[in-house]
Amino acid sequence: MTAIDDSMGAKSEETWAIILAAGQGQRLARLTRALYGREVPKQFAALDGEQTFLQQTITRAKRLTPPERMVVVVAE
Repeated sequence: MTAIDDSMGAKSEETWAIILAAGQGQRLARLTRALYGREVPKQFAALDGEQTFLQQTITRAKRLTPPERMVVVVAE
């Protein structure tokens, strides 16, 4: 993987992606219930394509850093 320019213009090969995916999906509960037959947290819903919101976010993060340097934070 190529190095990434940080905010100071220097190259960094130690960039990490921290993805926050801890919502309960309460605001979209009615929509996800209609689509999936049950309430689904927003990050696990695919509302605008085939990939879930979490999958889309990971795909975008892969442009910046490899999966080995990604952390996904979820609720218990």
